[in-house]
Amino acid sequence: MRSHPWTPWRAEVTTPRFGTPRLVLRDPSTDAAMHLKHAMVNQPQQLTDGLVWWCATPGQGGVLSAPGGGTLTWAVPLRRGRRRARFRWILLSGLMIGGLGIAGSEAADHDPMVELTVIDGTTAPGPCKVRFKDPFTGERRTGAFACEGHRDPLIPTYEVGWAVSYGPWKEDLYNADWDGTAANSVNDAFLLGGLLLTLTGGVGGAISRHHRKRYATAPDAPPRTPLSRRAARASLVWVGRARRTLRR
Repeated sequence: MRSHPWTPWRAEVTTPRFGTPRLVLRDPSTDAAMHLKHAMVNQPQQLTDGLVWWCATPGQGGVLSAPGGGTLTWAVPLRRGRRRARFRWILLSGLMIGGLGIAGSEAADHDPMVELTVIDGTTAPGPCKVRFKDPFTGERRTGAFACEGHRDPLIPTYEVGWAVSYGPWKEDLYNADWDGTAANSVNDAFLLGGLLLTLTGGVGGAISRHHRKRYATAPDAPPRTPLSRRAARASLVWVGRARRTLRR
């Protein structure tokens, strides 16, 4: 406060339901607006609409005082750009993740069906070893499969499965219950996660936009009357006395 002068500003104080009080300060000479918030949640509320005195470092916050003295109020600039960007990134991330889930589900509809021959003699449901023709390369291969069991006695070694055609799970074999690969679980997780992030970003962005519209403008202050000018001069006298006391 010793290195910065006290200047008079017109203030409008708003107390939201949650969080610290907000202030809109306007320079009486230029009508430039500055949006602030209390730096401490439990800070005593001493300011009301009207003339206030402001001593601050530009862009870093400062101290407010009501005309005539009283408890000093520490306030900092109200930064909304980061919050807007945060919700936009959440929304964008949700759309991208949900898009990956949709793409995986669409690709799964085109997974090729594969005829399998059980070669380890397993007849019960569960893991088994099968031989099959690779639908992508045409080669004969062997691999693990989640057999369903209960086969036709006429073809006791016959099984049917599908091969994943996309992503890092390509060529994985799975049965009708999606047993044998993690591709379906990952697709479901992407869809659910993308939906939750999209809802969070959309709802949070809408609430943030509502608050921006609510606090973006302050009503025009009434013209300065002789009474307000006398109050300003009286406050300047008080500020001068306070600064002289601090120097001592």
